Amino acid sequence: MMFKGKVVAITGAAGGIGQSLCRHFAAEGAAIAAIDKSPAVADFAAELKAGGATVTQAVADIGDIQQVKTAFEKLGPVDVLVNNAGFSEHPTFAKTDPEAWAYDLNGNLNGAYYCAHAVIPAMKAKGGGSIVAIGSVNGISGFGDPAYSAAKAGLIS
Repeated sequence: MMFKGKVVAITGAAGGIGQSLCRHFAAEGAAIAAIDKSPAVADFAAELKAGGATVTQAVADIGDIQQVKTAFEKLGPVDVLVNNAGFSEHPTFAKTDPEAWAYDLNGNLNGAYYCAHAVIPAMKAKGGGSIVAIGSVNGISGFGDPAYSAAKAGLIS
Protein backbone atom coordinates (compact mmCIF):
# COMPACT_ATOMS: atom_id res chain seq x y z
CA MET A 1 0.00 0.00 0.00
CA MET A 2 1.60 3.15 -1.26
CA PHE A 3 0.52 5.47 1.59
CA LYS A 4 0.62 3.06 4.53
CA GLY A 5 1.81 4.92 7.61
CA LYS A 6 1.19 8.33 6.03
CA VAL A 7 -1.37 10.95 7.01
CA VAL A 8 -3.12 12.69 4.13
CA ALA A 9 -5.08 15.87 4.92
CA ILE A 10 -7.79 16.79 2.43
CA THR A 11 -9.68 20.08 2.48
CA GLY A 12 -13.20 20.16 1.12
CA ALA A 13 -13.45 16.53 2.24
CA ALA A 14 -17.26 16.46 2.47
CA GLY A 15 -17.74 17.42 -1.19
CA GLY A 16 -17.69 15.17 -4.24
CA ILE A 17 -14.03 15.48 -5.24
CA GLY A 18 -12.96 15.58 -1.60
CA GLN A 19 -14.83 12.37 -0.81
CA SER A 20 -13.27 10.66 -3.84
CA LEU A 21 -9.80 11.77 -2.75
CA CYS A 22 -10.39 10.52 0.80
CA ARG A 23 -11.58 7.14 -0.45
CA HIS A 24 -8.63 6.84 -2.83
CA PHE A 25 -5.97 7.62 -0.24
CA ALA A 26 -7.67 5.45 2.39
CA ALA A 27 -7.65 2.53 -0.08
CA GLU A 28 -3.91 3.16 -0.50
CA GLY A 29 -3.41 2.77 3.25
CA ALA A 30 -3.28 6.41 4.34
CA ALA A 31 -4.77 7.74 7.52
CA ILE A 32 -7.14 10.51 6.48
CA ALA A 33 -7.40 13.96 8.05
CA ALA A 34 -10.69 15.23 6.60
CA ILE A 35 -11.38 18.97 6.74
CA ASP A 36 -14.50 20.78 5.61
CA LYS A 37 -16.56 23.78 6.67
CA SER A 38 -19.66 21.60 6.52
CA PRO A 39 -20.57 19.54 9.59
CA ALA A 40 -21.37 16.77 7.07
CA VAL A 41 -17.66 15.91 7.26
CA ALA A 42 -18.40 14.09 10.53
CA ASP A 43 -20.91 11.76 8.86
CA PHE A 44 -18.51 11.13 5.98
CA ALA A 45 -15.65 10.40 8.42
CA ALA A 46 -17.90 7.90 10.23
CA GLU A 47 -18.68 6.22 6.90
CA LEU A 48 -14.97 5.87 6.11
CA LYS A 49 -14.26 4.52 9.59
CA ALA A 50 -17.04 1.96 9.19
CA GLY A 51 -15.23 0.80 6.07
CA GLY A 52 -12.02 0.27 8.02
CA ALA A 53 -10.20 3.55 7.32
CA THR A 54 -8.31 5.53 9.93
CA VAL A 55 -9.88 8.99 9.93
CA THR A 56 -9.77 12.16 11.97
CA GLN A 57 -11.93 15.08 11.00
CA ALA A 58 -12.28 18.77 11.68
CA VAL A 59 -14.96 21.28 10.82
CA ALA A 60 -13.17 24.42 9.69
CA ASP A 61 -13.63 27.26 7.24
CA ILE A 62 -10.19 27.37 5.65
CA GLY A 63 -10.71 31.07 4.89
CA ASP A 64 -10.41 31.69 8.64
CA ILE A 65 -6.79 31.42 9.76
CA GLN A 66 -7.70 30.71 13.39
CA GLN A 67 -10.01 27.85 12.39
CA VAL A 68 -7.20 26.43 10.24
CA LYS A 69 -4.74 26.60 13.14
CA THR A 70 -7.22 24.93 15.47
CA ALA A 71 -8.02 22.22 12.93
CA PHE A 72 -4.40 21.28 12.32
CA GLU A 73 -3.63 21.33 16.04
CA LYS A 74 -6.43 18.77 16.42
CA LEU A 75 -5.42 16.71 13.38
CA GLY A 76 -1.70 16.66 14.12
CA PRO A 77 1.20 16.42 11.66
CA VAL A 78 0.45 15.39 8.10
CA ASP A 79 2.61 13.93 5.36
CA VAL A 80 0.48 15.12 2.45
CA LEU A 81 -1.85 18.11 2.20
CA VAL A 82 -4.34 18.23 -0.65
CA ASN A 83 -5.76 21.73 -0.92
CA ASN A 84 -8.97 20.69 -2.64
CA ALA A 85 -11.60 23.00 -1.13
CA GLY A 86 -13.12 25.45 -3.56
CA PHE A 87 -16.34 27.30 -4.21
CA SER A 88 -17.86 30.05 -6.29
CA GLU A 89 -20.85 32.08 -5.22
CA HIS A 90 -20.54 34.96 -7.69
CA PRO A 91 -20.83 33.78 -11.31
CA THR A 92 -20.42 37.08 -13.16
CA PHE A 93 -18.36 40.22 -12.79
CA ALA A 94 -21.56 42.27 -12.57
CA LYS A 95 -22.68 40.20 -9.56
CA THR A 96 -19.28 40.41 -7.86
CA ASP A 97 -19.06 43.45 -5.62
CA PRO A 98 -15.82 44.15 -3.69
CA GLU A 99 -16.98 42.20 -0.63
CA ALA A 100 -17.93 39.20 -2.77
CA TRP A 101 -14.56 39.39 -4.54
CA ALA A 102 -12.72 39.37 -1.22
CA TYR A 103 -14.85 36.52 0.14
CA ASP A 104 -14.30 34.23 -2.86
CA LEU A 105 -10.58 35.05 -3.10
CA ASN A 106 -10.10 34.47 0.62
CA GLY A 107 -11.77 31.06 0.64
CA ASN A 108 -10.17 29.80 -2.56
CA LEU A 109 -6.66 31.26 -2.45
CA ASN A 110 -5.86 32.47 1.06
CA GLY A 111 -7.40 29.32 2.55
CA ALA A 112 -4.98 27.14 0.58
CA TYR A 113 -2.11 29.30 1.81
CA TYR A 114 -3.32 29.15 5.42
CA CYS A 115 -3.42 25.34 5.26
CA ALA A 116 0.01 25.08 3.64
CA HIS A 117 1.45 27.46 6.20
CA ALA A 118 -0.05 25.38 9.01
CA VAL A 119 1.51 22.08 7.86
CA ILE A 120 4.97 23.20 6.76
CA PRO A 121 6.64 23.31 10.22
CA ALA A 122 5.77 19.68 10.99
CA MET A 123 6.75 18.60 7.47
CA LYS A 124 10.13 20.29 7.89
CA ALA A 125 10.60 18.62 11.27
CA LYS A 126 9.84 15.22 9.69
CA GLY A 127 12.24 15.89 6.82
CA GLY A 128 9.63 16.26 4.08
CA GLY A 129 6.09 16.13 2.87
CA SER A 130 3.95 17.06 -0.10
CA ILE A 131 1.45 19.84 -0.73
CA VAL A 132 -0.92 19.58 -3.68
CA ALA A 133 -3.13 22.48 -4.78
CA ILE A 134 -6.15 21.68 -6.93
CA GLY A 135 -6.49 24.31 -9.64
CA SER A 136 -9.18 24.71 -12.27
CA VAL A 137 -9.56 25.38 -15.97
CA ASN A 138 -11.05 28.67 -14.73
CA GLY A 139 -7.54 29.63 -13.68
CA ILE A 140 -6.29 29.53 -17.27
CA SER A 141 -9.28 30.71 -19.30
CA GLY A 142 -12.40 32.82 -18.94
CA PHE A 143 -15.42 30.75 -17.94
CA GLY A 144 -17.07 33.21 -15.55
CA ASP A 145 -16.76 33.22 -11.77
CA PRO A 146 -14.13 36.00 -11.81
CA ALA A 147 -12.94 35.86 -8.20
CA TYR A 148 -12.86 32.04 -8.18
CA SER A 149 -10.94 32.17 -11.47
CA ALA A 150 -8.44 34.68 -10.10
CA ALA A 151 -7.93 32.52 -7.01
CA LYS A 152 -7.36 29.37 -9.07
CA ALA A 153 -4.94 31.26 -11.32
CA GLY A 154 -3.09 32.20 -8.15
CA LEU A 155 -2.91 28.55 -7.11
CA ILE A 156 -1.62 27.56 -10.53
CA SER A 157 1.04 30.27 -10.36
